[in-house]
Amino acid sequence: MKKIIFLFCLTIGFGVYADNDAEMQEMKQQQLAREYLTPHLKDPDSAEFRNQKGFCGEVNSNNSLGDKTGFQRFIVSDKDLYVLEQDSGFFGVDFESLWNKMCN
Repeated sequence: MKKIIFLFCLTIGFGVYADNDAEMQEMKQQQLAREYLTPHLKDPDSAEFRNQKGFCGEVNSNNSLGDKTGFQRFIVSDKDLYVLEQDSGFFGVDFESLWNKMCN
């Protein structure tokens, strides 16, 4: 009976560890995305992030005139490879397709 209880507790423990590991991985990806994207913004100190999932999310920051640009979606791959929805060269369906493939 003690073995059964031990195995049950061990199984639950691994499940909690796996959940925590997934949560930690998600937090690390979000932090890296912010670190990679922020230096490329006009006013990095003004950056606000929301709706982040891994390396995808939305960012709002000040433009050259000091006005907020409004939240726009982003996808980050590494420190020098990122796509901002409004500033990218990807328009309409192209960005939407990329977003759906990478972020959903």
